[in-house]
Amino acid sequence: KNMAEFLIIVDMVGGVKNLQLLKQIIGIVGCSMNQGAKYAQKHDDGHPRRTLTMWRDYLRFGQRLGYDMTRMDVLMPKNLRERHDAAAATIKHEDDAKAMEQYRKRYAQLCRMYEFSYGGYCIVVPARAADIVSEGQTLKHCVAGYADRHLKGTVDILFFRKDRKKHRSFVTIEMGPRKATADRVNVRQVHGYRNDLYKNAVRPMDRYEWFF
Repeated sequence: KNMAEFLIIVDMVGGVKNLQLLKQIIGIVGCSMNQGAKYAQKHDDGHPRRTLTMWRDYLRFGQRLGYDMTRMDVLMPKNLRERHDAAAATIKHEDDAKAMEQYRKRYAQLCRMYEFSYGGYCIVVPARAADIVSEGQTLKHCVAGYADRHLKGTVDILFFRKDRKKHRSFVTIEMGPRKATADRVNVRQVHGYRNDLYKNAVRPMDRYEWFF
C-alpha cells in the first residue's frame, strides 16, 4: 500500500526528481506529502516542477514579508499564482532602494493629499508595501495584489481606520490617483472584512457615507 501511495504521489508531482521540492514545501506548510501533491497538482499548468518552485518561492516570500504562516489559506491559497506574483512584486520593491526612495517622496505627497480625521475616524496612507500585504491578510481580501501598483502610482491604496486604533485594519480604499490636490477625488472601491460578502454585512460606503 505504501509503495502504491508513493507512486501516486510521484506521478502527481511529475517524477521522483520533484520530490525534494515537495519535501521542502511540506516542511514549511506542515501538511502530508499526499496533501501537498494534491494541492500542487490542482495548480499545475502542465509544468509540475515550475508549479512546485512557484509554491516554494511564495512560501519563502511570505516568511520574509511576515505573513501569518499558521493559516492554511496563506500556506495553500486558492489563487497561488496571483499570490506568488503579488508577493514577488512586493519583495522586489522592498529590495529596490531606488524604488523605495521614490515611494518615500510619493508617500509624503499622498499624506498631504489624503490624511485627515473626522468624527472619530481617519484616513491613513500605507508607508510601505508590506503594510498593504498585511491589510489584505487581516481583512482577507485581495488588496495585497495592489501593493506593487500602489508603489508605482497606478492606484492609491488608503486605509480607513478608527482614530484610537490607527494601526488596526478596518476598511480598505482604492482611489484613482491624483497628481495634484485640486484633482477630483475618484473612489473606486471601499471594502472591509472579506469584501463585505459575509451574512448581514453592510457596505462601508453605505455605513460611513457621511465620512466619505
